[in-house]
Amino acid sequence: MWKALCLSIVLMGLARPALSQASSDGTTQVVGLFIATCVRFAGDPKSVRTFMSEHHVPELNPQGRAIFLRDHVGIGFDASNRVTRLALVSEDNGVCSAFAGQADRSRIGPLLESVAKRQGFALSPIGGNAHEAASSSSYQVKIKDHLYKLIVSSNSVVGASVQAAITLAP
Repeated sequence: MWKALCLSIVLMGLARPALSQASSDGTTQVVGLFIATCVRFAGDPKSVRTFMSEHHVPELNPQGRAIFLRDHVGIGFDASNRVTRLALVSEDNGVCSAFAGQADRSRIGPLLESVAKRQGFALSPIGGNAHEAASSSSYQVKIKDHLYKLIVSSNSVVGASVQAAITLAP
């Protein structure tokens, strides 16, 4: 049931015509991808990678790896679809991040909090900052009896290649 719920969240926007998709659907996509991978397999990069491979999500190309992994050690996946560009990075140290090319920054936090609550865990705010063009929020979350730091970053810069990032770190 957990797998079906997570996948349905990820795929929610795919049933509607692509032209009617708004950036808010990119928000749904990135939150769904994050919950289905980073949260579901918190602290377990091998399981994240197996899940992505089993769902035939290709690894990032060399340019994508340079952008998303930078000097971190891990594997990145190109989970882009007709709704938005998506990337998932699974670092060897257990850090997991989901990125979206389009997202409604005003919906990311509330949607993530709502989904987390439905999944049975609470996000405890521990900080954040907001500027006109960018914002970030930090939370502490307990998943499977382990504490993690969750960071949500977004921007509204026109033409930015990434508008949202959600990271879970041990």
